[in-house]
Amino acid sequence: MAELPPVEYVPDDNELLESENVEIIGEDPGNGSLQTGTVPVRILTGFSVFDVETGHLVTPHSLLAPRDSLHLASYRAVGYVLPAPESVVDDAGEALDPDLEDCQYLRLSNIRSMSLFDFDEEKKVLDRRIWLETKHAWYIIGRPSSAYAELFREFELTHELTYALLSSCLQDHQVTASAFKEKILEEYPPDVAQSFEESLKNGDKVPFIVQFLMDFPYQGIINTPLIQEFFPDLEPDEELLEETPVLGQPPVTVITPRVDQVCGRVFKYYQNFRVEGHSLLEMCSSVGREAVEVHGVSPEIQWVSGEVAPGCHGSVRVDCALYQIKDIVLVEPEEEYVRAGVTSANRSINPLANQYWFAQIWYFFQDSQTGERMFHGQWLVPGSHTIQEEAAHPNSLYLILECTDIPIGAIVSKCNIQPFHYSSPLPTFNIHQPNEFFTSFIWDKDHCRFINPTESIVEDALKASSSPMPCYNCGISQLETLAQAPTLLSSPSSPCLKYLGLVFYPMDFVYLIPEGDSHLYEIGQILSIPNSEEVIILEYMRHNQSQRPFSEVILIPSPKVSTISTQKLEGICWAKSYNSMSEDEHDTWCSLPDHYVVHGVNLKHSLGFQLHCDLLVTEQRFLQIHEPLRGLELFAGAGGFGTGIAQSGHVKTLWAIEWDEPAAITYWLNHQDTQVFNQDCNLFLSNAISHSTLEALDGKSHQLPQPGDVEIIFGGPPCQAFSGKAFKKKQDDPSYVEYYRPKYFMLENVERMINHPLAAELVNKRFVGGVSQGMLKLITASLASLGYQHQIALLQAGRYGVPQNRERIIILASRGDIPLPDFPLPTHTFNRRATRKKLANGEELQPIQRSGSNHPLLHNCLCAPLPPVTVNDYLDDLPVFNWDEQMPADWIGFPKPVHYASPPNNTYQYHMRDGRLRVSQHYTKRYNRVTAERVINIPLSPGANHSDLPEVLKFIPEFKDGKPYKRHTQTFGRLDGDGYISTLLTDGPNPSSIVKSIHPNQNRVLTVREYARLQGFPDSYMFGNESDHPSSATTEQFRQIGNAVPVPLAAALGRAIGKAAVQMWKGEDEEQMRVDSPEL
Repeated sequence: MAELPPVEYVPDDNELLESENVEIIGEDPGNGSLQTGTVPVRILTGFSVFDVETGHLVTPHSLLAPRDSLHLASYRAVGYVLPAPESVVDDAGEALDPDLEDCQYLRLSNIRSMSLFDFDEEKKVLDRRIWLETKHAWYIIGRPSSAYAELFREFELTHELTYALLSSCLQDHQVTASAFKEKILEEYPPDVAQSFEESLKNGDKVPFIVQFLMDFPYQGIINTPLIQEFFPDLEPDEELLEETPVLGQPPVTVITPRVDQVCGRVFKYYQNFRVEGHSLLEMCSSVGREAVEVHGVSPEIQWVSGEVAPGCHGSVRVDCALYQIKDIVLVEPEEEYVRAGVTSANRSINPLANQYWFAQIWYFFQDSQTGERMFHGQWLVPGSHTIQEEAAHPNSLYLILECTDIPIGAIVSKCNIQPFHYSSPLPTFNIHQPNEFFTSFIWDKDHCRFINPTESIVEDALKASSSPMPCYNCGISQLETLAQAPTLLSSPSSPCLKYLGLVFYPMDFVYLIPEGDSHLYEIGQILSIPNSEEVIILEYMRHNQSQRPFSEVILIPSPKVSTISTQKLEGICWAKSYNSMSEDEHDTWCSLPDHYVVHGVNLKHSLGFQLHCDLLVTEQRFLQIHEPLRGLELFAGAGGFGTGIAQSGHVKTLWAIEWDEPAAITYWLNHQDTQVFNQDCNLFLSNAISHSTLEALDGKSHQLPQPGDVEIIFGGPPCQAFSGKAFKKKQDDPSYVEYYRPKYFMLENVERMINHPLAAELVNKRFVGGVSQGMLKLITASLASLGYQHQIALLQAGRYGVPQNRERIIILASRGDIPLPDFPLPTHTFNRRATRKKLANGEELQPIQRSGSNHPLLHNCLCAPLPPVTVNDYLDDLPVFNWDEQMPADWIGFPKPVHYASPPNNTYQYHMRDGRLRVSQHYTKRYNRVTAERVINIPLSPGANHSDLPEVLKFIPEFKDGKPYKRHTQTFGRLDGDGYISTLLTDGPNPSSIVKSIHPNQNRVLTVREYARLQGFPDSYMFGNESDHPSSATTEQFRQIGNAVPVPLAAALGRAIGKAAVQMWKGEDEEQMRVDSPEL
């Protein structure tokens, strides 16, 4: 066979050449925390390796020559480069898959060496990654370029096989060849496992593997049974085996039984799971039933009884099968009855789910025009037709909010239905008995939620149904229509108005849809309601934002009285006279959403206001009786989520788990009443299941909470877990829900979590393929199988009072017997278009808004009650750096508490201070001389950036198309004090990154305290650190803050939970009253 011609390396016109002075976007050459030795660490992906003398691409095997080999002198690499985050440098298991949109195209200088299989003695970790060394940097390589992929494939398999051999021997010095073969069959896709076996049989990779083994520093592994069986010619000293370290065991994800069942439908290959505990919800085998009759074409149809309502029947016989109201049936699809939302990208393993449609019968009737016998049915869909897709239980059916009239002749057969309750066992799927279904929740695709409507909602819907007989879906549609129609009601004093599900009374303060392009609600007070189409209002003005001090909750009456259309009404708010309250009462009143203060006027309050105040008193009474919900926080970080939840007053976090020690220390410093465990979540769950103790940061061993102790579980897994550069995914969250069965569960994460795949294959140190949006599917399928109704939304922190663009996915769940909380309504306008995220099944996550997109005047704009919060609103009372004043060399800023620059300029600063006179931790990172010169030379104007620097300092890198990307106009960018900041970087402000981080009106980057304020942390919050070195300590503190959940967003979610908890307590009291009442 003729040899193929060598593949040529073709230079790119836009290549940057690696040199000592090359500038990489996001890399600070003076920051030693990301350096190995004296050179930076970078990621190189989409790479090729070539011989500069011949221009041919060369295999990586060529780089295995000794470091001082002359042969290496002609080898170079080229690819997309970006600085390696510290989390990547420190994690030997981190996978690499950066976004090439942010990368420069770099040609490396001569390759000095290739490093493989470094062993970390302290962490007992074997590094799986491949490193290239040049004179100027170390490079962790990612995936190869398409031109280089074929040449790299053979080396990749050899490297992966060697890693599997080494790690197996280090984990168990007595591992055998047969055990190794079983392991690779479990851990790798079939084609890769087969390739490994063939390579070990035919010996084609033996020379390279032997070289790797001989170069490995711990020669004792050669004497293990595994290596001796495959490579018998290797004969080291047996005593060396005793000196060979034992590899730390890979982290195991602890999961509970029912979550394990869901995982089994998602993961094709090995995942490091361990199932522990006995679920409260055990599985059950499918119960054999009598076979149902399947009807053919033109079945015989007979009414069984007379009419149960005019023109309606309650039962019918088709052939020999009896059908009644509430039966669920399989329906033969017909073209004219195609409905929206029944197709899915994934097929179920249940053949009936793929072949038929499903409907629940509400009543039977005869079409008055055609004479055809029909039934009115509400559609159901298999779980695979929801966002759960392939993670769904094959026997699951969900009602949807769609109904129609269907010919009785379209019925194929009756469904065997097992009603589902949150404590019910789940059936196991049997391919020979596919007609064994269960129903649980309603799938509301428009709001991306699985719900179990309360009895009162069902009763109201059935009463409102305008059909010949009650139909839940018809009733819901009718109620929605009625809510959009203003209705005049009588009241003891004067008429009131029912509209948008609210009752408007005279003298109520109301939100009005704004005119023009504004998204800030106008506010007025209803003076009278002459009819259902109009209301007469007194207009109110807002406090002038340019005045200091400024309060966003102050209203000023205007002399203008207007008659407006009721369609401009958007909601109700509540106002009190300032002189009617003490200072404490004022602070308490203004801390609640939709509350305002009017100066200089004695207000006349409405009946609605009295009802609202009564409700507030009732909520406080319930809270005093039942006490705040007992909370367990997972992935607690520095405590942003816990702090906001505590501010809501409805949750008390008694236990918190955080793996990162500095963050755990910070949490404990600021939450002394919480048992903080610096542990892995899997270890905590495993110890809880086994009723073991665990040591907290207070130095004491504690009994861990048991089922019944925890009422709410919440947390936000680290956002790096879902970046394009990592694969540290957590599947144990739902297992906590299964074990503890809390009343509520809440998960927060970055928007990228939606797209994260699961069960992906490991290819070239990155995970590809797998289940699209698999993490989301796993969580929602697990929650549904555990009997938790839940909903998903994409919330923008900027709309909840943070001057930061920070979108977060929130999954909010409650046990099936408890009302599901609503998402909190946005409190602030935000000058950024709302994101509508597409889901795998084609639906979109819609933004949360007050009246929804059906409002006749709203046109889907995102209005809110309060103006946007700006960077200056949060920061302009903090001390100014005085560069003429001598400061300690180690700290850039104020290492000790210092007086504020001014009194509070607004309510945000007032609440941040909480009475404090001095501010702490007002210092920033240290940068190298060039970076510092660039920062101080950026003009003092909003949006100024690197392009405004003098020529000698300009930082204008080129990209693959030869031009800078528009997004890089933020590099060395100055913040606009009247605007917001982009998402805070995890590693702290970095002027050379693509996020503006230079202070609005000072020649420096943001400080730790400013970073904390932009996340909503109060000034009393102190951030701990593990290192005593100022640079490392500051970096640790910035990382804790960047990873945190914004406090105001967490507080809004806590209030939403609290509102639902009050509804739950009220329902429990009413039920108890019914039980205690004597029967009549």
